Amino acid sequence: MEKYKLMILGWELETSAHSLSQDQYQSVLDYMSENDIESLDEISDELENIIENYSRIDGNMFSFSRPLLSAGDAYLKILDDTNKELATINFRDVKKRGNFQDPPLTPYNAMPDSSGKDYILFTADNNKGVLFGAEIESIGIPSIHDFSYTENILLTPEGNIVFMETIFFKDDPIEENYDFSDIDGKSTETYLFAKE
Repeated sequence: MEKYKLMILGWELETSAHSLSQDQYQSVLDYMSENDIESLDEISDELENIIENYSRIDGNMFSFSRPLLSAGDAYLKILDDTNKELATINFRDVKKRGNFQDPPLTPYNAMPDSSGKDYILFTADNNKGVLFGAEIESIGIPSIHDFSYTENILLTPEGNIVFMETIFFKDDPIEENYDFSDIDGKSTETYLFAKE
């Protein structure tokens, strides 16, 4: 068995959603009104000081980072233990697994609803670079037929976002090595959703 490095390059969604109380929601609106602010994006870095018990990187609904497969090409690269590139695979050619996860995949939901989540602060950062890295062992250089993935969906009032949930090597989920990640933030979008 030989050791190889796996890297996924392309675009990544880094996102969080936080359910707000009516008072927290109103505090944001008041701050924007008092300071003549038109867009939440202008104060995205200040929200942790404006909203009590809010953390941008630790949303009380969810926080995660996943590769985006619909925002331009994503590539899977295979390297040996000297970092020599052995193969490059376009993710469009990697097999997508059916929705037969056990337990089944549950969509992420940032939609205000009747379950008490009337106000939701939602952030979405689009990053580019090395999104995922791992070490794998194989007899011979891994090929495109050795990989597969599942995708999941994020529901928002602004539209739904599809992303890669898990990548598999020979039917086993691959454990990420975060030391390989190397991303550059390209854009940030911040939304305040309210139940109609």
